[in-house]
Amino acid sequence: MKTLKNIFRLEISPNRIYGLDILRALAIWFVLYAHALSYIQEIIPIKYARWGMYDGVSIFFTLSGFLIGGILIKILEKNPKPSFSILWDFWKRRWLRTLPNYFLVLTILVIYFSLFRDFEGIEVWKYYVFFQNLWQPQPWFFGESWSLSIEEWFYLITPVGLLIFVRFFKLSVLQSIWLFACGIIVYSTLERISQYASIIPSELNLTTYNMLIRTQITTRLDSIMFGVLAACVKHYSPQIWTKAKTLLFGIGLSLLIFYLFHRNDIEVYFIGIFGPALIGLGVAFILPFLNAIKSGGGFIYKVITYLSLTSYSAYLINLGIVQDIVLLNIKKLIPLNLSIESQSAILLLLFFSFTFLGATLLFKYFELPIMKLRDKKK
Repeated sequence: MKTLKNIFRLEISPNRIYGLDILRALAIWFVLYAHALSYIQEIIPIKYARWGMYDGVSIFFTLSGFLIGGILIKILEKNPKPSFSILWDFWKRRWLRTLPNYFLVLTILVIYFSLFRDFEGIEVWKYYVFFQNLWQPQPWFFGESWSLSIEEWFYLITPVGLLIFVRFFKLSVLQSIWLFACGIIVYSTLERISQYASIIPSELNLTTYNMLIRTQITTRLDSIMFGVLAACVKHYSPQIWTKAKTLLFGIGLSLLIFYLFHRNDIEVYFIGIFGPALIGLGVAFILPFLNAIKSGGGFIYKVITYLSLTSYSAYLINLGIVQDIVLLNIKKLIPLNLSIESQSAILLLLFFSFTFLGATLLFKYFELPIMKLRDKKK
């Protein structure tokens, strides 16, 4: 028991912002809940099981834009004439944060599916260069990787775009960020309009919407840019950020609640096109309030911080490895004379158990050492 407790014990840095950990913990919970829905709906009627379910990935997008946007602002303000070497340093730190975990899980999945499953038709190379959902629907393999692909393209194009505006067009950092971010927001919105128009009305459902609009790179970059704009407000308008945080929180929460009650109305043009923007705006508006919550305490604090720390590892393994490999094989061992409800309850318990255990091990013994090595080589 003591050994198991030591496995789940994680070091918590005093520099963490608890409010952002709350947001990150909620995001990964929504992601895991959505992936566990196939089990939950066998225990609870689907209309109740879906209640309160939110798009956790969209929360991650805006939070990521906020954090990375803040980093880029500091880099550009510190270097009035940014060069490629500065971008290279930024990319190396980002890639050391995201790519080792991703490549490890991807390679495990490739080996397993090549040996034991039908793998025909999957262009593996696209996953290693994040082309799997660039102007095309995400294939079934490693289904959760679509969102990381969008993040990686954001990491790549945003610094380049800002460098061009600052270095060659002689714009200020503030002007560059607003011009670039708003340009991407308009572009992504137009892409959603184009994709939406291409769907035959009789075939418009959540599946086609997810394939053609929700999970493609070109249609979702705006979600991250709302976070970048939030970072811009924090840096350049600190008085608004601080004094209006309660008002902004109320506006953001209202937008998020509105979306929550209309998230499945994708056949309605407004929600279909502007739904992702509603989430991005909503999260961006609540960030000033959450960013002001610096610390916490007690059991809830530990649970939230744990979920936040292991969120990236949990995101990578919960569907491809835990569900498609581990649980698929365990399912064969469950007695068939058990009711569907009992089988689903067992699988649900195992899903969360293996996800949290695997995420903890991956974080502590792979992700964290690489981050420490990255910081040591700074």
